[in-house]
Amino acid sequence: MKWMMKILDTDSIQLDKDDRFDLEAHRVQIEAIAHEIVELQGLLSVVLVRKVDLENYAIVSGHLEYFAYLKALEFDKTLPDRIGVFIVEPELVSLAKNQITTLEQSETSDSGESLQINNVFKRLEQLESKMATADQVNQVQSSMILALDTRIPKSLPMFEALEGILNDRTAVQVQQNLSRHLTKSKVEKVMKVLRSSCESGLSISTFSDLKTVLDNNKEQQKNRSVSLMSLPLWMTISDDWQ
Repeated sequence: MKWMMKILDTDSIQLDKDDRFDLEAHRVQIEAIAHEIVELQGLLSVVLVRKVDLENYAIVSGHLEYFAYLKALEFDKTLPDRIGVFIVEPELVSLAKNQITTLEQSETSDSGESLQINNVFKRLEQLESKMATADQVNQVQSSMILALDTRIPKSLPMFEALEGILNDRTAVQVQQNLSRHLTKSKVEKVMKVLRSSCESGLSISTFSDLKTVLDNNKEQQKNRSVSLMSLPLWMTISDDWQ
């Protein structure tokens, strides 16, 4: 038989020396899967391994599942320390990897920051269900607040926002502030000029810089050049900046 299914002790499974799986890079996703394993009281996916010697096996595919199960064992000591695996003969490892790659869907899961916040909520639920001490609950609640603060965009001062307008979130803040004082068409023109200036490496950190940008991008109206916006208007926007 070229492959077989078996139940193995988790400590009999290892990584090859040349395995490039980055455990730290997948830390958040691994914890998210671990919480699901605890809730379901088991791992629904099967890890693919090859035999190294009489008692040890190396992971061919299923790194996330394996390390998530190890993490789940930390959360729930009642889970068995054995998992189901497919053992593949060495000459079929390449073909097995190709089949798995073909079967994998290209759709992505939740973003890292969403998983991180969800993980914090799960930890809090686990602590509360086990009647954790007040200090433990407070510690997790602090982590939850930090995760939420990290996700919520911070409002930047005007010139700092103008300097960072190439960032999509920052651009939204600039556009919202301009929209309170300008027409939609004027906002689009100003945003285009600001983006172009930043892409060209021009600094917009002072009103003097701003004047230079405006002078370099005047509009033609009735045979004369007119600034897109006056400095007094920019000062009004600065005072009202949110």
